[in-house]
Amino acid sequence: NAEYMGATLKSRDRTMSVLFVFCAFAIQNSQQVDSEDPILSAAEFWKLPQHQQRLITSLFFTNKWKHQHEENENDNEQETRNQCILEECEAGDEESQKYIVYQPQFGQNNQLIALCLAMQWGFALNRTVVIPHMFWPSASVELPPKHEWISYSTIFSKSQLEKLNPEVTFLEMDEFLKLNIRPSVVWNVNFQVTSVVEYSDHYFQALEFPPTEQTLLPDFIEKASSTEITESFGTCSCPVIALSTAFKAISHNIVNGLLPTVSQPSSRAIDLVDSLLKEFDVAGKPTACVHIRRGDFVDYCKEVVKQCQLWVATALGAGCACYPPKHVIARHIAVLRSQVV
Repeated sequence: NAEYMGATLKSRDRTMSVLFVFCAFAIQNSQQVDSEDPILSAAEFWKLPQHQQRLITSLFFTNKWKHQHEENENDNEQETRNQCILEECEAGDEESQKYIVYQPQFGQNNQLIALCLAMQWGFALNRTVVIPHMFWPSASVELPPKHEWISYSTIFSKSQLEKLNPEVTFLEMDEFLKLNIRPSVVWNVNFQVTSVVEYSDHYFQALEFPPTEQTLLPDFIEKASSTEITESFGTCSCPVIALSTAFKAISHNIVNGLLPTVSQPSSRAIDLVDSLLKEFDVAGKPTACVHIRRGDFVDYCKEVVKQCQLWVATALGAGCACYPPKHVIARHIAVLRSQVV
């Protein structure tokens, strides 16, 4: 399996590589697979239709979450939910629906990662996850007027998101606001950000939520498991737990396996693309969409290259660059076009 992981990343496109890596991880680490169970080889896996490949990956994460949660409860059900470290979390009705809300931060991909992590909080605490709006190019800069805010389901498929784990419920922020429920406290998630990435409270300020508490959640949060989240927040009875950010609010271990599903386009987005293809008279022909973004990355790229961040080193090793010159972009597009045609 380890050999498959390394080889596959170089031999397949990025999305499918991530899917297979996590399938390999599932086979290697699942405690529910016995020796007589059939195990797909790399070749067999790639022959499956893409929707079956996604299903295998999604089922693994759903089962793994359930397995970890049920195993913990069976060991000592009373001790897993015996405390609430949020001392100022005002008590609410024990029987009422409870929510987890968070601020979007940074760029689009970071916002999707945060949604994956918030999903783990929702599952661990049996709380509905409130999905914030999506912002481009960043949620950490001055936000546009509210009437221009874009909901997650406008761009991405909420129905596909809900299939990842049927035990987690989701509510978009616009729907949540109609309930007239507000958090009493916004808790500050402690994590280090580089000097070139800005963090802000613009979103909650615009929603007139309370200011973020200066008190930081414990440092263990960034690497916590779902079990540890349950142990630390399981008895918090306040209607809403609000976090300054969900980015790095729990371990990132399974994020990559979820991103292909979390970023599935909505039917509205697909219809828009179809209309554009017809407008350019390329409907039904092999087509690739290229997103070229450089203008707001000039200073950022200079800094991250100096800092030798891991993702930059990985990109350079794959022949990419944070801020490539125009002739390099042209060459990459030419290669992509030759593959599509």
